[in-house]
Amino acid sequence: MYDGIPEALQENFGLYMAQKSPRKIKLLNNAPVQRLEMKWRTSNKNVDSGVFVMHHMETYMGYTLRNWDCKFAAEGIEQKRQLEKARKIYAAKIVYSEINILKDHMKTEIKFVNQN
Repeated sequence: MYDGIPEALQENFGLYMAQKSPRKIKLLNNAPVQRLEMKWRTSNKNVDSGVFVMHHMETYMGYTLRNWDCKFAAEGIEQKRQLEKARKIYAAKIVYSEINILKDHMKTEIKFVNQN
């Protein structure tokens, strides 16, 4: 399903870590790639993969999977509602970010769309 993507991510992360912590790179390179069975896992949500990644970065604190509660429900209506809400929150954070050089333009566009 992921067609080598996890391995490519591991390789690129390894290149980064080789610069930051060369002593630990052997551990990373020898670690097997493993797809975790998360209770909130979906059958095919490519559209929401970025939302899942951003939410995981916010909620994962180094716990084991058993002790990690990302707050997403299992696939279904509740999870769909959670993903829609998360999409809106992340979009707003990106648009209104102080480092967004197009923030003022985007705010004007948003006002225009909302008025029509």
